[in-house]
Amino acid sequence: MILHGLQCASFAFVKIIIPKYHDYGYIRSEMEKIKLIEPKIYINKPNQKASLRQKRSKQKAIAVSQVDTILAEALETAKKDIMLAKQQAAIARRICLKFNIRLPYQKRQLFCRGCKTFIVPGINARVRTSNKQKMLLLTCLECNHVYRRPLQ
Repeated sequence: MILHGLQCASFAFVKIIIPKYHDYGYIRSEMEKIKLIEPKIYINKPNQKASLRQKRSKQKAIAVSQVDTILAEALETAKKDIMLAKQQAAIARRICLKFNIRLPYQKRQLFCRGCKTFIVPGINARVRTSNKQKMLLLTCLECNHVYRRPLQ
């Protein structure tokens, strides 16, 4: 693309500003008048926010896959070592918070809403059913927070 004798790359954005000439009475030479009248050309780089947005979306996609694998590992190791599983789940939760990832319902239920720790039913959470209300009662053994989920 050629513009006023300048060759510009196709990816750059070109902005031309043509100032108006005003005789303020203090301009002494003709060269100064010509400098005021000639257009100024600004060549900007491509939009950097768009490239950062694309980079961030790629990072977010990688983070989603990492969170899935970390939570799967935490569920497997919870049977052997609950402390290691809690650390793995805490890492996965921090990744979700950093990249603003919303976990699906089944994985969201693995975290206590009271103390935000990793809970595995039968290991560090008590599971009961109530016949009257047809509810599933899940009690976190860390903070004694009770979840009530309707049974279908």
